[in-house]
Amino acid sequence: MKLSTNLNHLDTLLDFERLQHELQSMQASRAQTPSKAYFDNQDTASMVTSWTEQNNVHIMLGSYLDVLPNNTRASGGILFHRLRHCLQSLPRLTAESHKLNVILQSQRWEICRSLMILFNWYQTVGPETAGALMAIHQLGGYSSLKTRSPMFADLVDHIIQFVFDSQTKWRE
Repeated sequence: MKLSTNLNHLDTLLDFERLQHELQSMQASRAQTPSKAYFDNQDTASMVTSWTEQNNVHIMLGSYLDVLPNNTRASGGILFHRLRHCLQSLPRLTAESHKLNVILQSQRWEICRSLMILFNWYQTVGPETAGALMAIHQLGGYSSLKTRSPMFADLVDHIIQFVFDSQTKWRE
């Protein structure tokens, strides 16, 4: 990703109106007392599986209704079965909706935090670290850098060698 793209994402995530709306949404969801099903340990894969199964039941019942005449005992039974199925699944679907809201809010927070860390690296930490590492290499060479900052020594030395070789080739 380009820095400009990251900055655009950061602008979007830090939009005041969006943050206000997010805060109000979070406060509203906290104000509601969640049902016991809200705390069930269910992963997103099993949620998707249950949604698929529910959809299949609705498709099957709908296909029966398409071929049966209206206002018959059979169509009435299927309509009642469909109603009962919906009523049984609504508490679970509502709980899953709350879980998904928490997941989405958490995901947006993690994206925002990552973009802020990237921005901080590009603006401050990266340039300061690069400057300090180059100064160590310039004053004491590779061995000094290897002693003081072994994690970056090979990378910095490689960069310096690349820049030196590039300048030498450019001058020729």
